[in-house]
Amino acid sequence: MKFLLFTIAGLLAVKNNSSIQEETTYVLVKTKNNIALYEHWISGAFNTSIRELKVEFATSAGHEKIIALLKNASRGKDWNKNAVAFNTIVQSDNSWITYIRYRIPWPFDDQDVCMQYHVIPGNKTAHEVHFQSVTSEHFPVNKNVTRVAGAKGKWVFKKSSDGKTEIVYTIATEKSSQVPRWVSDPLVHNNLLDAMDALRKIVED
Repeated sequence: MKFLLFTIAGLLAVKNNSSIQEETTYVLVKTKNNIALYEHWISGAFNTSIRELKVEFATSAGHEKIIALLKNASRGKDWNKNAVAFNTIVQSDNSWITYIRYRIPWPFDDQDVCMQYHVIPGNKTAHEVHFQSVTSEHFPVNKNVTRVAGAKGKWVFKKSSDGKTEIVYTIATEKSSQVPRWVSDPLVHNNLLDAMDALRKIVED
């Protein structure tokens, strides 16, 4: 997921909330290989609005296989293409911590993120995985790497009538980046879509 942390810290910008009093409607940003990327603004802390991204696509794989891939450290860099480190600490079948470090081109520092994941019990047709950034003694902050904080989101898996799994991925953060949007946006759009496409190919293999 090349430059994925731009998705978390760059594209998901924070702005003053004076012009947005409530959540805006999702707007389609781009589609690629039957994967759709949307964005909208939601209310944040301290009178700010935060951009939230949503990705929607479908796969023939079941939710169990997708969740297994999310916590599989040995395959993490296969779909997070610019990750130089991908580690997980599995706490239980339904809970784990993931650490990812991304190589970012000069002049920007590398970025990393530490996320806590929880599988939310579902039913026969729907399951969810919620995540948020956390601190962990297993993955201390590196002074030469920018740690992304304040991120949260979820994966939602629903079984459709044709037997496929419909996936909705959302993420938002209250941490803004100094990277200009005109620089980060094109990278974010393409690389987030490419990452989801790579994930789908792996789980369908």
